[in-house]
Amino acid sequence: MNRRLLSIGISLLALGWVAWEVWRHEVWAVEWPEPRWAAVGGVLALMPVNWGVEVAKWRFLNRGLAWGTAVREVLIGAGWAFVTPNRIGEVAGRVAAAPADRRASAARAFATSGAAQLFVTVAAGGVALEGRWGWAAGLAAALGAFLLWSPRVPKRFGWADAEPMSVGARLGTLGLSAARYAVFSGQFVLAFAAMGLAVPWRSVALIFLGNTAVPSAALGELGVREAVTLAVLRPEGGAVGAAVVAAFLIWGVNLAVPAAVGAVLQGKAK
Repeated sequence: MNRRLLSIGISLLALGWVAWEVWRHEVWAVEWPEPRWAAVGGVLALMPVNWGVEVAKWRFLNRGLAWGTAVREVLIGAGWAFVTPNRIGEVAGRVAAAPADRRASAARAFATSGAAQLFVTVAAGGVALEGRWGWAAGLAAALGAFLLWSPRVPKRFGWADAEPMSVGARLGTLGLSAARYAVFSGQFVLAFAAMGLAVPWRSVALIFLGNTAVPSAALGELGVREAVTLAVLRPEGGAVGAAVVAAFLIWGVNLAVPAAVGAVLQGKAK
């Protein structure tokens, strides 16, 4: 089956299931709590921190890159990611935003960055799943592969190959990826708190793990995150709507807003 069609189908099913849950619990008839605006403010305040860590990671992997250039490339990548299934366009956006002589190293930097962020997400999800020795052995093998493997850029792309990433650079990337994971996990906890829900870190880790594992269409995984949130939390009554709103808040703050800024930057570059 075509992967794109599969992603679109899953996203539509996720949106349909979210709508059904909202309808089944008659969320509109429930008296919702007043949003806790201090928590909403915390989510918004952490947005530049979240993307600031990602920019710092991009500069770390692209030595000598100016802050302004790093911000531009990361946000243009966010814009491309938003309109492609499973955010696969992010690498194309960042590489396309880089000058021709940096594209091979930018592609390798993104592969290293993405692999590190994926490892942190899966590792945190594994801890939340309370995996035993089998899970720990798998993570150890994955960590070893990450530290020993350096992606090569096919010459058919027309770019000169780049120097392999050092082990030190990969360890530093893991540290920055863990820091970013902590930031956006904190945002999600605050988003739930803003809607009157006390959700533990373990549940947030499982939501991110599920969201990573499920194929999704464009628009920043809209529908999938909300569906996974409901599947993990299993809320009842008005809590269903509160959970959906919290997930949607994270979608808007961390994905839609940066993507919009990236689209503006992309337009100015033309």
